[in-house]
Amino acid sequence: MGCIQSGRTTIISVSPLLKTNYKQENLTLNLQSPVNKKRSTLKEISRLANNSKDIKIKNFVTLIESRPGANYHILKKLGKGSFGSVFKVKHKITGEIRAMKMIKNIFSSNTHKIDNKLLRELQVLKNLEHPNIIKVYECYIDEDYHYIITELVSGGELYDTIVKFQRFNEKKAAYIMRQILSALNYLHSRGIVHRDIKPENILVEKKDKKSKIKHDEDEINIKLIDFGASNFFKTNQILTLKIGSPYYIAPEVLNKSYNEKCDIWSAGVVLYVMLTGNFPFVGATTQQLFENIKTGKFNTSLQEYKAISQKGKDLINQMLELDSTKRISASDCLNSPFFSIINDKDNIPDILPSVITNIYKLNAREKIQQATIGFIVHNIEQTEQVEKLKNIFEFLDINQDGELTYKEIKDAIVKIFPDEYMNEEKINCIIDKMDENKDGVISYEEFLRVTIDEKILLEKSNLKMAFDKFDTNKDGKLSKEELANILDKGASEYVDSLLSLIDENKDGFISFDEFCHLMSKVAG
Repeated sequence: MGCIQSGRTTIISVSPLLKTNYKQENLTLNLQSPVNKKRSTLKEISRLANNSKDIKIKNFVTLIESRPGANYHILKKLGKGSFGSVFKVKHKITGEIRAMKMIKNIFSSNTHKIDNKLLRELQVLKNLEHPNIIKVYECYIDEDYHYIITELVSGGELYDTIVKFQRFNEKKAAYIMRQILSALNYLHSRGIVHRDIKPENILVEKKDKKSKIKHDEDEINIKLIDFGASNFFKTNQILTLKIGSPYYIAPEVLNKSYNEKCDIWSAGVVLYVMLTGNFPFVGATTQQLFENIKTGKFNTSLQEYKAISQKGKDLINQMLELDSTKRISASDCLNSPFFSIINDKDNIPDILPSVITNIYKLNAREKIQQATIGFIVHNIEQTEQVEKLKNIFEFLDINQDGELTYKEIKDAIVKIFPDEYMNEEKINCIIDKMDENKDGVISYEEFLRVTIDEKILLEKSNLKMAFDKFDTNKDGKLSKEELANILDKGASEYVDSLLSLIDENKDGFISFDEFCHLMSKVAG
């Protein structure tokens, strides 16, 4: 496949790719670090929910100062690199299979504290909710390592898929590139630049052969990973750190003066590689490669390139524009005619009408119920139902930015239901129930929280996982302080009301049975 097989990329600066050889002397890891039901009514819970709308739920992805052995069994090692290893692990309570990246801590020579750059990946990932970005569940830290627990994506790297196919047809490449650009559009809108976009940092989801969901044979679902090189940026801010991977690095990064559009250049290289099986820029040495990249003149003489449609060539040219001020944005890329080859917005998903109707009928949820559901949804494995809901979310997300706007939801509802059935008041009610944090847009996980089957949410193993997360001192009950800790400041009065509602034996705590009883009210 041209030079891609002989020229595996190398990293210019520190990034935990876990790709190169890594010697670890010890592979055996020591990671061990009768109540009556209260007859509370749905009406009481609804009142409590309405009175607590302004109270915010905290983010549950936190840094835990211990080893992950209390919650995870290690099944096998998946890979290793210069800074650590990746393991396949199993959650002890739910049995869900996940990945654990174990990265050696780097200490500052001045302060002798852990270098903050190593924790930036967690800081970035903990607030991201996008179907094409790897999901992080937990992060642990001890004296020697930090451990990032993420979802397990078992289809391998996009790099390996490219090697397998040699090059992709345009429809397959369009499916993949649209997901990459959707993730980048989402990141850039939040002031995050990835800085290391390449096939090795894109994982392919393995197709479930038992799934009843019909897929286009060219459809490949991906997840963007490895945020070790990422950083936050502000509008008009110029970044200067030279970081990335040689074949994919943007010319302005080499010149140490760039912004988020360096990601668009790298994605343009990926698109070129997918469609031709070759790199657009090559060189006998790394220095020569960099000089060729700085010219912006990529190889257009290949027969494989000439075979690309004009729409495909136009998008490549726009993404590999040398002048970054003229280079196309991720948002504009998604409107490229190149993606018209994908016709997945034409047919309304069969279950969409029932999904919308169920949201409208949804009972009001008080904040602890919302927090519990939010935690469970974030931690739930990819089931066939979740995949169907993901497909609906992407169908509704017309501009592919990873969020749903009022207009996108309203336009879909108007198409499905006659005016006399679904009026403006009902539409506003549906959107209000979906937008839990009231920021005017619906994130991917907010959508899942109000659409996923409540039977899954109320499984005892899921409730136990959430209860244990909230029970920070591990005494088997939730105190007023632990309940308040789930929420942002100013929730004391609300917590008192909640305790009076569900604490039947008046001991000032919520037992697991009382917690389960409260959650059973979600289903009415």
